[in-house]
Amino acid sequence: MRLHVGVIERTVARRIPSAARGGASANAAGAPRANAVTACPGDGGIPEKIVRTLAASAAIALSVLASGASAQDSSYTPGSVWNFSYITVEPGQFENYMDYLAKSWKKGQDYGVKEGDVVSYHVFQINNARAGEPDLILAIETKDYLTTAQQLAVQKKFEKFMAQDAHKLDAGMGDRKAMRKLSGGMELQELKLK
Repeated sequence: MRLHVGVIERTVARRIPSAARGGASANAAGAPRANAVTACPGDGGIPEKIVRTLAASAAIALSVLASGASAQDSSYTPGSVWNFSYITVEPGQFENYMDYLAKSWKKGQDYGVKEGDVVSYHVFQINNARAGEPDLILAIETKDYLTTAQQLAVQKKFEKFMAQDAHKLDAGMGDRKAMRKLSGGMELQELKLK
């Protein structure tokens, strides 16, 4: 934030006592002294040296305040993005579903890591699940959010790698319905503390 020096000078002129103003000042006997101080033109007679000193001091104070506020960074930085899928496994399908995860799902995630789209991935089992909670949580960590164009590019590369188009991949999700139910999900972003 920059303030024009003229604004500072006008503000200072209103706050300086009248004895300090004027081109001529009084001596101890009360008699005016001629040409005691040179006045700034158009400022009501405020001595030039005082105005410049006060203006410089005010400018420095303002810059310190402004830079202090802008230099005060946040105590965290945004980190990676995590996507969690809540999976409820159908009765008698746990081993079949784990086979799918160990083969096809893992293959796709390993490809994502190789391409740099995925940072890490995990399969978590819920121990002592309460009513309504999933059996498994699939967690995928990515570096950042993707734009729509980036999402489409990643999807095309993935389809080519898996040798399946979007229709076949979608049909595969439907086929897995016999093994599991997708019961929700969550997307989080890590906040790294400094």
